[in-house]
This record gives sequence, structure tokens and C-alpha cells, in this order.
Amino acid sequence: MRKFVANTALFISMPVLAMFFLLLVVEIESQYQYRLDADVEIVVLGDSHIQSALDIAHLEHCINLSINAESTYFSYYRLKKLLALNPNIRRVYLGFGCHNISSYYEDFIQGPYSENIASRYFPTLPIREKISFLKFSGARIPFFVKDILKYNLLERNYGYHNRFDSSEAEITMMDERLTAQYYDEEGKVLDFSGRNIEYLKKFVELCQEKEIQLILIDTPTHSYYFSKIPQVYQLKYDQLIQSSGLKRLVFPDLPLSDDCFIPDGDHLSVKGSKILTQHFIEKFLLLEPK
Repeated sequence: MRKFVANTALFISMPVLAMFFLLLVVEIESQYQYRLDADVEIVVLGDSHIQSALDIAHLEHCINLSINAESTYFSYYRLKKLLALNPNIRRVYLGFGCHNISSYYEDFIQGPYSENIASRYFPTLPIREKISFLKFSGARIPFFVKDILKYNLLERNYGYHNRFDSSEAEITMMDERLTAQYYDEEGKVLDFSGRNIEYLKKFVELCQEKEIQLILIDTPTHSYYFSKIPQVYQLKYDQLIQSSGLKRLVFPDLPLSDDCFIPDGDHLSVKGSKILTQHFIEKFLLLEPK
């Protein structure tokens, strides 16, 4: 009987042990993934807005590590690991706009899209956060672990990416985008994302602690899209910037026509990214820390 119980326990524990072994492999690999070249001093982080906007891969001393659908919550933990492994970093640009403080982003943290999104960042999270995500996955833990392996060992889709080389902003698509980002199913304005706001403050504190210059980049949006952002969001966004004493880059004078945007009016097309990238390099990239 004892032998049967022992064999049964061993059989049951083997998948668990295998899972933890694979996660350990991911942890070790992440040390290499987050170790940058010694000459990299400037890092760009954020979501698809900055990912599709800044093509700086050809430049020395800087790197765009942004990823689509990345919340400020995950950006914070990525930055923490980057700074721990790369003492050469002296400046960080963070893509951050009104949409980043909308509670719709909670769906990408611990919500319907969490399994696919959070798996990318699992190695960067502290143990308490890892446990929280494993619990949240519940019966889908095997699929969550599979995605952790996939995104950390096989696919690393960070950095500049823009496939819209022939597009333009469309009113219908912009309205749909605005509805998804700022309104619930009943047409009421969504609450703010408490987690993203909290982690923006943590992001600022971490940079101050490490004496890193932090600059926010509010990437351009189409004039129609921008005019339809709920005023309460614009006011909250400005209040966050002012209360944190943050430096922010905006680009109100760039000559951006309709075809400089993709249909949602919230992201730049290839044409728009070329204009913004050139302007950024000429006007801001070499800006000396103050």
C-alpha cells in the first residue's frame, strides 16, 4: 500500500516538478535577455503606441524595448530588472498617454487577455506577483506556462514594429477605438486604472532612486481622435504629469496628415513614424539630462 501511495504521489508530482524546472530555465534565460550591450544608455519602454512610432534600431547607445499592450504595471517590473542588470542606463523614455490610465488596461493585466499578455513578463515579476498570476490562471496553468515558455524562449516581439505602410485614419474606426478605450457597454465613461496610475508613481520613484532621467512620450494621435477623448481623462492625465513633476514630450506642430495614422487614429503609420522618429532624433534624443 505504501509503495502504491508513493508511486501515485511521484506520478502526480512529476508534471509539477517539470513545470517548475521549465520556469527555472526561463528565469535563467531572462538574465541574458535583459542584459543589454554595455554602450546602451537610453531605453524606450511602453506599449504599441511607442512601439509603432520610434524606429531607432539603427542608432547607437539607445534601444526601443516597447511591446504591444504593455501596461505601466509591466513596464515598471521590466525597468526594475533592466536597471539591476545594466548600470550603464542613464535615461528612460516611457510611452504614456491618456489611454494608459483607462481601466480597460486592467483586461491586459489580470483579465480576459492576461494569460497571453502576462506570460511575456513572468520572469520579471517578484514572487508574490508570480503566485498571484498562477492562482489567477487556475485550471489553465498548463496553457499559461506554455505561453511563458513561448514568449520568453522562442518569441521576443519587442522593439519597433509597424506594418501599416499604406493607411489613413477613418472616422468609424476612430469612434470604435475611443469606445473600447474609454466607455463601458452602457456608454458610461470608464473608471481610471488604479494599478497603472500606482505603477506610474512607482516608475517615477524608481528612476529618482537610481538617478535615471525619465521622460514621457505622448505619441501623436489624429486631431479627431484627440478631440473625442473624455475631458475627465485629459484633466486626470495633466494632473498626474504636473503632480509628479515629469518631463513630457508632445508633438503638436508635426505635419501629420491622415495617412500618417492607421485607421484607429491612435497609432502612427509607417509614414507617420518616419516623421516622428526624425523629429525625435533631431530635437530630443541628444537632450542633455538636467
